[in-house]
Amino acid sequence: MIVEPDSHHWRAGWWHLAVNLEETLAVTQNYVSPSNLEKVLKHLATPHLISGSPTEARASLRADFVDALRQSVPEVRPAV
Repeated sequence: MIVEPDSHHWRAGWWHLAVNLEETLAVTQNYVSPSNLEKVLKHLATPHLISGSPTEARASLRADFVDALRQSVPEVRPAV
């Protein structure tokens, strides 16, 4: 159990479940860097593994992410 003022960090790829027993503030982030980009793209190409977005949007998440990446960070050239 994590209690105030504790926090916890789950490593990339670790499945977890959080059950809040009272009002809670959660700060989350999915980190993508050149070192894990290939793994992230592979994950986004597998819609049944994606959560946290509408089911109908999951099939296009990889293409949407690659498009946004190309616009924001043109020097990064992800394999398509």
